[in-house]
Amino acid sequence: MVGQRLNWVGMTIGDYVIKYLLGEGAFSWVFRALHNDGRTVRAFKVAKPAEMVAQGSPTNCVPTEALIRSEDKILSVIPDTEQLLCLQAKKLLLVSDPGLISVDEMAQRKNGCFYRMPVANGRTLREYLSSGPVPVDVLLDVALTMDRLGKDSALEYHGDLKPENIMITSSGVVLLDPGYTGFLDATAGGVSLGSVNCTVTTPMYYPKLDEDDLFAFCLLIWEVVCRQQLLDKPAHSSQFDRTKIGDSLFEYVVAHEAKHNFYLSGLLGAQAPSVLRPGLPREIENLVKSAIGLNWTAEDKLELFPNRFSSFAEIASALASLLSNKIRYI
Repeated sequence: MVGQRLNWVGMTIGDYVIKYLLGEGAFSWVFRALHNDGRTVRAFKVAKPAEMVAQGSPTNCVPTEALIRSEDKILSVIPDTEQLLCLQAKKLLLVSDPGLISVDEMAQRKNGCFYRMPVANGRTLREYLSSGPVPVDVLLDVALTMDRLGKDSALEYHGDLKPENIMITSSGVVLLDPGYTGFLDATAGGVSLGSVNCTVTTPMYYPKLDEDDLFAFCLLIWEVVCRQQLLDKPAHSSQFDRTKIGDSLFEYVVAHEAKHNFYLSGLLGAQAPSVLRPGLPREIENLVKSAIGLNWTAEDKLELFPNRFSSFAEIASALASLLSNKIRYI
């Protein structure tokens, strides 16, 4: 894997020279490049070869996956990474918004597929989570950005909203690396599947395996408040104490399990935010309840919460209310 990456370092592409690796995801590398003028820098996102994808994702991020539904299970596959990268680039080229990473150029060459984009300088939300409390205005910026982008018919969805893909810069939030839902050429176990209906996302934030950006952000709110991921692995309803779970919630999860989807089942093990963080202000606990749609009764029973957020605008309003009440960090 290292050899394949280093093949790009030092390469001249047009007026740019690739200098070093900036980051690595499940299906691509991102390199920093310098223009011949000695000043202008850009990032080049490069599709990984299939054999590199098969070796696994880096361990310092929650990996994006490519998933398809077979007759009796959800199957992880290796997509045609060049095809995927081109589709993502075409989508980004249609949108012009300061809150979404832009694309300068897309190209397919003999040595690989790539697109060129500005370098987003800052810290990811993952880095914020690792170092301490998260500013409420950062979450508000993401909510407002997603509300604005949701009105752009060219975007439709981001599809992979997770801490690694949210960059906080000096000029505001910039969202990176959208997911993809649609037909892609793919392989599994080295066998070609042809063109299959595929979801490229991070299932721990998109557990329904659809383009639900709103629920992904709600799971981020949980993580920011509770200092842990709510859904960190597939689970099964049989693992949890049925007597502690309300009927509607249990039936909701079991309906997904009937479709062989077990990413959502971890909801049944959710602990109250005030248990995970004693002394949590009531306003913040209510924010989490409305985000995740869960409630913990006086009898310590987990049930669906009726007043769930239905839009990014509602979340933005709730976050703005925290700021007006002088709650600036979570």
